[in-house]
Parts: sequence; C-alpha cells; structure tokens
Amino acid sequence: MNEATVLHAFPSFFSSQQITQAQKMIMQTRFFSYLVLSLCLTPLLRGQHYWFADANSAPGNLNIHAIAEDRRGRIWAGTENGLYRYNGFRYQKLGPERGITGHNIRSLLALPDGSITVVTEAGIFRSSDSESFSAVSLSPALTDVNSGGAITLVQTPQKQIALLAEGNAYLLHPVTQDRWNPERLLAKDPIYSLFYDAHGDLWFGCGEDLCHQDAAGTRTLRNSLHLPADQWLQILQTNNGHLWLRGRQHIAEVAPLINSAILHDLPTSSATTSAPLLTSGFDGSLITTQANTVFLWKQSHWQALKSTNGLDPADISALFTDHQGVLWVAQTGHGLRRWIGQGNWELHTTAEGLGSDVASATIRDQQGRLWVATQAGLYWYAPRDSRPQRWKAPTTCASQLQVLTLAPDGSIWGAGACEGLLRIDPHTLQSSIYDLPTVHRMAFSPSGELWAATVAGIYYSAHPNKASLKAVTDIEPDSAAQNFYDLNISASGEIWTVGENGLFHRSNQHWQHIDPGLSHFRLRRIAFDHSGNLWAAGDYPGLLRLRISANSLQETEHIEGAPLLSNHILDLLIDHLGRLWVGQDHGISVFDGVSWRSYTQSNGLPWNDCRESGLTEDRDGSLWIGTSGGLAHLLHAETLPASDHTSLSLEDAFKGSQHFTSGGSVLWDDQPLQFTFAAPDYSRIHPALLHYRLLGRESTWNLTTDGTAHYPQLPPGEYLLEVTGEDESGNATSTALEIPFHIEPRWSQVLAVPVLAALLLIVLITLWLRFRNGPSDSKRTYHTEANTRLQNEQLEQERKKLRKTRERIRSLSEYDDLTGLWNQRIIIERLRIELERSRRHHFSVSILRVDIDGFRRVNELLGFHTGDRILQEISRILLRTIRSYDWVGRLGGSEFLIILPGSGLRSAQLRADALRSILEAAQLPGASSPFFLTACFGVASGSECSCDQLLRDASLALLQAKQEGYNHVVAHSTEPAPGIYHANSDQASLFFGAAE
Repeated sequence: MNEATVLHAFPSFFSSQQITQAQKMIMQTRFFSYLVLSLCLTPLLRGQHYWFADANSAPGNLNIHAIAEDRRGRIWAGTENGLYRYNGFRYQKLGPERGITGHNIRSLLALPDGSITVVTEAGIFRSSDSESFSAVSLSPALTDVNSGGAITLVQTPQKQIALLAEGNAYLLHPVTQDRWNPERLLAKDPIYSLFYDAHGDLWFGCGEDLCHQDAAGTRTLRNSLHLPADQWLQILQTNNGHLWLRGRQHIAEVAPLINSAILHDLPTSSATTSAPLLTSGFDGSLITTQANTVFLWKQSHWQALKSTNGLDPADISALFTDHQGVLWVAQTGHGLRRWIGQGNWELHTTAEGLGSDVASATIRDQQGRLWVATQAGLYWYAPRDSRPQRWKAPTTCASQLQVLTLAPDGSIWGAGACEGLLRIDPHTLQSSIYDLPTVHRMAFSPSGELWAATVAGIYYSAHPNKASLKAVTDIEPDSAAQNFYDLNISASGEIWTVGENGLFHRSNQHWQHIDPGLSHFRLRRIAFDHSGNLWAAGDYPGLLRLRISANSLQETEHIEGAPLLSNHILDLLIDHLGRLWVGQDHGISVFDGVSWRSYTQSNGLPWNDCRESGLTEDRDGSLWIGTSGGLAHLLHAETLPASDHTSLSLEDAFKGSQHFTSGGSVLWDDQPLQFTFAAPDYSRIHPALLHYRLLGRESTWNLTTDGTAHYPQLPPGEYLLEVTGEDESGNATSTALEIPFHIEPRWSQVLAVPVLAALLLIVLITLWLRFRNGPSDSKRTYHTEANTRLQNEQLEQERKKLRKTRERIRSLSEYDDLTGLWNQRIIIERLRIELERSRRHHFSVSILRVDIDGFRRVNELLGFHTGDRILQEISRILLRTIRSYDWVGRLGGSEFLIILPGSGLRSAQLRADALRSILEAAQLPGASSPFFLTACFGVASGSECSCDQLLRDASLALLQAKQEGYNHVVAHSTEPAPGIYHANSDQASLFFGAAE
C-alpha cells in the first residue's frame, strides 16, 4: 500500500485489517524515534544566513492582508487602501476605473483560468480577464461577509469557490455572471480553516478539533491522532503527502501509516496581533510565522529568519510563494519583502559564527569538514553543522591565509600574505610550517607532487610531507626567480603557470615559454576548460580566450564589457562540467560554452566583491564563493539553466485614450503612444532593463527601466515594435518580443493634399484677378505683403519637404529598403574600414557570406510577397544573434554579409554553424503555415588582407558549401595581400578592442 492510497483512506486506515501487527510495531517504532529526534532538535534555532529584500516600488499603503499570483505571473497585493498589481517593474493600483469599489481588500483568489476574485468592505468583485471587474451580489445576502472580520476564499475540486467568514463556510454557486447563490457548506461551527487535498477530500479546523469529510461522511480526528486542543487555522499538504496543521499554539504533522500526529512546536512564542501563517517552499519545505519572524522547517529543525535577514521588526500579515518559488512576506506597515535566492543560496557571515565577513578561500577535507579562511583566522564546519569552529592556530600566519588546497593524503595546506606554507594534519589538527616565499597559488599533481607559484619563482616537492619545497631552476634562466601569479595542473599532470615574463607550460618534464603576443598585457589568472581553451585575466580590462596548440597561439578573443559584469576579474574556475566561473568585483559570471549567466547581490550574493581565490567547487557540485561581505554557497550550481530568460509580455498599449492590442489597429491622432510590458521574474531584486525599437525604421535601440515604451507621434502606417529584456549586467534575459500594429489615417489626412491644392489654386486665381483689375496703391501694398508672407510660408514648407527628402534619400542610400539592414554599398565600405583598423592593431577580421537555400523556388511557389516577409524575418534573426560590434548587411537577393571584427577562423566557423542551426530551426512566415528554410555559409578570415581578397575567398567558400549540398558551412583562410605588412606568425592575432 503506497502513501497515496493510504492518504486517500485517511483516516479510516488506522483500523484497517490490512495492516499486520508487525507493520504496526514498525510504524510505532519509527514514529517514536521520529518524535524523540524532533523533540531534541526543535529547540535549536540553527541555520545559515538568508536575505529578504524590498519589493520594488512597494504599494502606497503598506498594510497588506492578501497576496495572490495570476496565471501571467503578476503579483496582486490587497491592502487597506486598495488593490495593487505588480508586473515586475512597478505596482499599479486598480480601483473604481476597473470596477472595484471599497478600499479595504480583505481577501484575494486567483484561479488557473485567469479569473480574479476580490472581497472588499463594499462586496465581492470578479474579473475573468484580470483587467476589468464586475460586482457580484449574493442571494440571499450574507451578513458574515459585511461583518469586517477575516475572509478566506478557496477553490473546490469542482472549480467552484468556497468562502469562509466569521466561522461559517459557504459554497458559492454562480447563477448568472453577477449573481451567486451561497449554500452552507458545513454544519459544524465554528470553522477556522478549509483545505481540499489531492484526492478532493475536505479537511477543516472545527472548534478545537480537526475534521475530515469525504464520500463516507464527516469525522473528527483529535482523539485518534492524539492532537492537542487548538484552533487549527492553516492546513497544508506537502509533496510527500503529509498534512501539516498550524494552530494558534501548536504545529502538527500527520503522516500516512502513523496513527498519531507529530508536534513540531516553535521553540519560542511571542505576543502577536496577526494570525500565524503557513505555506510551503518550492522544494517542499515548510514555512510558518510567529509575530515578526519567519520559521523554516529543514532537516528536522526550525530555522528562524528575522531582522538580521532583512525583515522588519513588525508582525507578519501575509505569506505567499509564487511560481518561481520566491517567498513574499508582508509586514504590517512595512510593505512586501522577497526572499532573494531562496532554495539555492546560503550565506555565512559573522552572524553565523565566522570571525570576519571577509572570506578568502574554502576547501572540504576527506572527513567532510569545510575549511574557511577569513580575515580573522581559519574556521571549519563539521559535517551537518551550521555553526563553525575556529581552528586554534599556533601562528599568526593562519589569520592571513588566502589560499587553501587539499593533499592526496587528506592534509589541508594553506598559504597567505605572510611567508611560509601551513600544513594541518586531518586527524590531530596539528600544524607544520614550511619556509617558503609568499605563495599566490598551489596545487597537487596526480602523482602527489606539490607545486606552488610564489613571489620568488616556482617551488615543488615530490614528497611534501617528508621534504621541503625546492625552487624550480630549469624553467627559464631569466624567469626562474620572478613573481609567479597563478598555477594550474591538468588531470594528465601538465602544468600551466603565469609570471612576470609570461606564460609557461610543463609537459614531459620540460618547460616551454609560450609567447601569446600580448606584449602590453600581463596575465595573472588562468584556467583551462574541457574544450582546450585557456581563459586568462590580468592587468587589462576583461577576459581573454586563448587557443593554444603545439605550444603556439592559434587564436585570441578578447571579451570586454557585456556579458561580463565588470572588467576587473579576480578569480577563474573550471567546474567538473567544464563551465567557466568568473569572479569579479561586481559579482560572478558563468559560461557553459554557449551562453553566459551572472549573479550579484540582486540574486543572493552577500556582497559583489569576490576574493582572488574565492571560487571553490564542492564534491556535490555546489559552489562556494568568498566575498568581502560573507561566504556564499550556491547549492544547485550543477543544475543551473543555460541562461536567464524573463517571460516578457505586452500588458497594455494606448494611443492617447485609445487601447489596442498586438496586431491591432488604432486611428491616428496627435496623442503619444505608450506600451506597458510585464516581466514577472522576481528571483532578482532589480527588474529587467528593456531595449525597444521600430524594426526597419530605427537602427538604434531605445532603453527604458520602468517597463514602458513611448513614442510622441507616429504617422499613419504599418509598424513592428521589437522589445528585448536585459538584466543589470547587460546580458539578454528574454527572447525578442515583436508587436505589430497599424496606425490608420483619418479621412482628412487622405483628402488633405487635393484639398490644399484646390485652396491654393483658388487663392492664386483670386490674387490674379485683383491685380488684373488694378487695385489701389494701399490695397496693392497690402496684397503684396500678403503675397510675400504666403510665398515665405510656401518656401518654408518646401524647405521642410526638401529636408525630409534628403533624409529619405540618405536612408535609401544606406539601408536596404526591404529588410532595414545596411545595403551593399555601406556594408562593403564598413568591411574596408574594419580591415584598415585590423592592419593598425594587428587583429583578425572574419566575414560570413550567407545565402538562403532554394530561395528562388520559394518566390516561384509562394509569391514575392511571402518571399519578402521571409527575408524580413531572417534579417531580424541575424540582427538578434550578432554581437553589438558586429555588422550585418544585405548584398542583394537572398544573400547577406556579416562582419566579425576580432574573430579568428575557428571562432567565425563556430559562429556560422550556430547561426546555421538557428536558421534551420526558425519558423518563417509562409503563405498559410510556418515555413522552414536552411542556408549555406561561406566563412573567410584573415589579418592584413585586402577587402577584395576576403570577399573572394568567402564567395569561393560559399560556392563550395552550395556544391556540397544545402545547409553547409565551409571556411577559407585568406592570405595577406602582396605589399601589405603581415604580423609575425607567432603573434597571429591580438585582442579585439572597443570599436572606433
């Protein structure tokens, strides 16, 4: 009998004959051991540091009684001063203009069908689209609803609404859209809570008892479950099928196969004016409240979260968990708080026992202890213990440790700002000191050798427990005693290290100096990924990706600005999945080989300033991050999604007072256009930034931080608004949202030209007749002045027309009229400029010639109109996928040219293959259904070459790709043109700087 079957039989299973006496004895033994364990652990208020942050732009009234979430992910807050809705950017108040009267929101219910039910002191209001509300009358009327007490709304398994008010429960039957018939649901009195379990059975707090109702009838369970007398105000079912009960004084858990409830009372109690609350986290954890404290049930004990975690010293009035698992907490007079990083972040600071918030390095030993080097000394956590113990160091050097590593024999090794190397025995915790210059980095080889990069050279020992470390002298005569900053050892025993004189590689017991051609760059941090890329950071902005083969540099890529959070990089780490983690002075970023993802204080870090040796991967794949404000533990680093994606949607669109939707039409007037967007992603503190533009009409993006897009005036015509979301690091966080709309001209605008022409003709004829009839001198003078003014006005109009014509001609001369991309002349000229710049700075330039496969056949079968739409959609895809400093233009027909400054042949080939996959999967607008096409790519790359050479080689590569069949990528390397300076082959390509 599984738990679901037993729970459905609740509570009749307690007397079932199917349970043998042996089974009962086993259940009772488990129950009593579970009870003893919980009683022993409950008084301990243990736990890591968590953080609550203000919800953005909190509602104007800070007394919140109800929180809900609609099916679009928007958060609703019911306050004493009205109803508010949060869309990820700001709160919007909904009142009488939406059909809601009354200001005190007493209850909220959002259903999966999109409807919202709101109860105020003025009555009940319901909306089917969450936009406009209508009043609902109850027949007969209920005095309980208007009494001013607490009201609870619950959805029944039959998709109806149950209402609990003043201890009475009612089932609301819709008679018409605006009239409901209330039916008494339960005869027992008073009722304190209502809950429908997964099988549709009803559980409710009745008096000081717990009641259960199913098809067999209603039963009381207090005696059979050995429950204490209490008013059970909240009932909840967790993922494992257990029922949790929250009373005014007690908390109980009712599990299948145990004919008794287990009490998990809070260790503290305090006076409160608000009722205790109960909810569950996204991972099934239990969350409850007491006065101004949130309690989290984890691993058989309660963790208390209060003012030290960002909460205010005020009673908690509402508790809610949204679809992302973010916990929302409302506190009386203090608005809303969100739990940042819930379920994925733990923070360790001085509040949890560390001597300092400056955490420099971490390591986990073979006994499961976690060692943390802080500015106040070395600390260690025993397994399953949340309070650290300070290691009693025999030397002051232990308070300055900045590097930790684990030896194959289980000993812990540390080094820091002072000279010397520290070894701690894992069994006795006694230490030994080795004389050594100040160590920057150290590591053990697979064979057990210890290698250390110091301020005075590389040191090693084949048997570090028995012999001291010796200086390496065969690395290079001029470099042996230089300052070395970093050291990496591969699984095969190869050693990579960087010092003042550059990059060195040791393989087969021989050292090789590798010149990456970076004369003005000094590397300080290196890391090798699983694809053979060497990632490097140092005394220069950003990050370098180096491709090294046979001890020579093959390719260099410089990453500066986005997608990084900062150009100041402090630490690099490659995890067991091959992902690159980058510690910066503004947070951490991770690259999985395809896309970037970043974390800051907005996501759960205690502080943005990472330490130089602060990144450590634990045995379970989680990540420890040392910062200047505490130690962060990213619990589920191994299951991170590839990238951030905010579900961006259009919420409202207005032109003046005219409302329209995506794909709709609006009549032209002189009022501005305003678009309002929703981004219901609450896992970070700051909302997304939005970039928007009118595709084909604007070549640059507009930026907004409040979730709205504005256009003062637009002439009549067809428009397509493109919107993308970004996080605070500048990385894209949403797929592009496209909103087509049409502005219709007024009849006066259609007739304006002929009417004005006719009026002008009449004026000219009148003036001619008056002059012909010989007007008097005074009249002649008057008419002359009037004629002069008219001519001046006409001249001014002609100037305006001429300016518009010039702008139009300039646009036509630079942009392709169909796609809005650069036209052939401009994109070729741009290529010449980039090649000139590559000659000055000696970096590579790559181009992609793209041709749509079988496009002539598309025009023949579907027509040129459909073909034009397909070309426009492909142009949008290309614009969305290029980097900010890349260039894309249309050469003509179905052929495009993409310029990739700073990319070598291999990098450009990978980019082309990625674009090929994107185009292959893209749904293109066909005549009646989505259409799929492929493309061939010709890739050419070179430095110090001519424009004609590069274009010729790309054309040959494209021709070869076409000959090999559709959907292919072929790459050619271009040789330098005769007479053009060619950089040394050992220095093939340097970094790609900011665009000039």
